[in-house]
Amino acid sequence: MTSFVKAAALAVFGICGSTAVSASTLEQLYEVGSVTSERAGRDVALSLYSGSIDNPNYWLTDDVRGVFHIQDAGTFRELSDGRWELTSRVVADDSAALGEASGFDLNLQFNDIIDFAYEFKSEDGSTPHGNEVYINLTHGSLTGYGALEGLDLSVTRSPVDGPYATQIGGGLQDTVGANNHNADFGLAGWFFVDQVTSSTCDICAGNTAILNLAGGDANTTLTPVAPVPLPAAGFVLLAALGGLGFVRKRG
Repeated sequence: MTSFVKAAALAVFGICGSTAVSASTLEQLYEVGSVTSERAGRDVALSLYSGSIDNPNYWLTDDVRGVFHIQDAGTFRELSDGRWELTSRVVADDSAALGEASGFDLNLQFNDIIDFAYEFKSEDGSTPHGNEVYINLTHGSLTGYGALEGLDLSVTRSPVDGPYATQIGGGLQDTVGANNHNADFGLAGWFFVDQVTSSTCDICAGNTAILNLAGGDANTTLTPVAPVPLPAAGFVLLAALGGLGFVRKRG
């Protein structure tokens, strides 16, 4: 691997953390939102590129950039088998050029939570940071809607090995956080487009940028969702059912 590719791989992930995060401190459910990217000057949740990592093209067409934000909050949740799932709908920033709200329904699957410290990735160099949670993207799908209906992608982890997994953590005030995008608690990671499983959208035909989609970047904020408290009537009902069971046992 050339030094440039190694540097590019290091530039793929990063979170600057002020406090340590461990798997045991993660909530089971989060609301997913876009991050405000100082680099892009807009809200971003998903970026797609075609070509190669050393010569990326972030445009789907001449007037539609491959940048998407979350219009309605999605979810990041722990499944019963210990895996994690991120689901959300992202909308293209340049939907006006597409003629209608267009984007993807995301479904990203993760496993293997690992706690360890590594170097903070920064565009301007590396600095030490606290422990973060690293999770592995096992697979995922992006299903197009609107003008992108018929464009479906399957994705896998990028890089495929090494310590640069998807990261969960928080940034410091007035500093970059998730993958150099924000200072909020969030999730950041890159992925490869494993396969363009369908390319029948109206702008897909003969579009080399779409047919050669190679990877992307997911950056989201994570806001814990508090468990819904059981209403008082629910406690009364549970107490009544418990009392009924006790009476039955005695009878």
